[in-house]
Amino acid sequence: MYRALYRKYRPADFNDVYGQPHIVRTLKNQLEQNKLSHAYLFTGSRGTGKTTCAKILAKAVNCLDLQQGNPCNKCEMCKQAAADSLIDITEIDAASNNGVDDIRELRDNTAYTPVNAKYRVFIIDEVHMLSNAAFNALLKTLEEPPEHVIFILATTEVHKLPATILSRCQRFDFRRITPEDIMARLKQVAQIEKIDLTDEGAFALAKLADGALRDALSLLDICAAEGGKIDGQKVYDVAGLSGREYLSSLALAIANRDVNSSLEIIKNLYERSKDLSRLCTEMVSYFRDLMMVKTLENAESFVPASKEEIERISQMADIMGVEKIIHAIDVFEETLLKISNGAERRTAVERALIILCCPELDTSYSALLSRIAALEKGGTSMAVSTSVPTPAPVVQKSESIQDTEDKPLMPVLEPESEQKQQTDADIGQSGEFSQWTDVLSELTSTDKMLKAALKGSVAYIQGDLMLIDIANESFKDMINGESRHRTALKQAIFKVTGKNYRIGPYTKKAVKKEEEDPLDKIILNARNNGLM
Repeated sequence: MYRALYRKYRPADFNDVYGQPHIVRTLKNQLEQNKLSHAYLFTGSRGTGKTTCAKILAKAVNCLDLQQGNPCNKCEMCKQAAADSLIDITEIDAASNNGVDDIRELRDNTAYTPVNAKYRVFIIDEVHMLSNAAFNALLKTLEEPPEHVIFILATTEVHKLPATILSRCQRFDFRRITPEDIMARLKQVAQIEKIDLTDEGAFALAKLADGALRDALSLLDICAAEGGKIDGQKVYDVAGLSGREYLSSLALAIANRDVNSSLEIIKNLYERSKDLSRLCTEMVSYFRDLMMVKTLENAESFVPASKEEIERISQMADIMGVEKIIHAIDVFEETLLKISNGAERRTAVERALIILCCPELDTSYSALLSRIAALEKGGTSMAVSTSVPTPAPVVQKSESIQDTEDKPLMPVLEPESEQKQQTDADIGQSGEFSQWTDVLSELTSTDKMLKAALKGSVAYIQGDLMLIDIANESFKDMINGESRHRTALKQAIFKVTGKNYRIGPYTKKAVKKEEEDPLDKIILNARNNGLM
């Protein structure tokens, strides 16, 4: 019968245990010096080696030929322990045997001396699942067990154990295994099993395992069943997750406030049966990496990624800014909470992306802080509903109130890095740009994202300056500085007109009729009625 890789390659001695050198060193020293404790507590996250070390320790204390703190794996005791046939080693799953009667039976069994071995070893896995009555029944025996008895308790949730239990055990905290250690073990197993595993695939497995070597080996087992080369993309496909390129594409769409692109990405992922709640978790992790790179000078030790990926993450962090990054983490974590409470996954994720792409719709505390930070920097990256006066002079065509009601207002220039104050002669030459649709057609082949953002826009010319009337606030971000969108737009305008225009957005200054004074209206009514 086929054995799963995580079972087949479970360490047989302490030298094969990965990622826990502090624990291995201490246990080996205790075995060599014969200074064993009567009770051990192994705690840590899943897949880090708690049960494995418990089995090795149980085998080592009964080994007939101990080798520098390691079981020899050749004597009769070691062979029986490896085959789970040594009756003096008892494993109990507290998740299914958590009652007081189960612990009373265990307590009664401690009175019997070992049949063949030197010690009777009781391994209680998931010990935090025991009931309060069961813990109370275990207390006295755990504190003063017979000389021939050793308890080994294992748990992933040590905070659920009573203090009375903790104080009676030697505690060992298992750390999450580093991606480097997981990759080394995966490459070793792949070489023995003749599995074609690339470095990129090993890194993807290590990252998804989140410090659990058992999870990494299980996922490698599934990938190997499909056959062929196991690279990063295959790992993500088998796991039903989105690759890193989707994460960066979504982050870029959020940075550019491109609702259409972000929802299109979600649509494609949904149609490919991607797990959208796990996608939220990935986005939180991705934005966490952006936050680390943005705030730390040396972020390599905090971000488990290759040098090339860290460079891409750094570029994305520079585009977004730390306020937007932190706000995005808050939004995706809130979305995960909504999904866990029963919200429809696709709707919840789409709502999150719309809020991130259109921050004026979000009135949360973190969103307001992000918008205030943008205003303090003097930027226009966050849409704000209130009117903020600009320090630079603006130009507005002089018209009467009647004219403004009959025809659209001409643009008012907002301060841009390339703009200067226009003369009356320039204003006199202003007019709607009739070839604007041709420019948009040119963008179809060069910048589809920008063309989508410019939907419904109109352009005007003021001398050598082209002003673009658009309601989409993200357009200002897209053409800010010397971005690729600004370059593509200038090239499209030059191809249509043969001229180099400076470009910029504008806002309209609506002219309102003065409201009638209520006192004048009262006086007029009195005169008409002959009262004055």
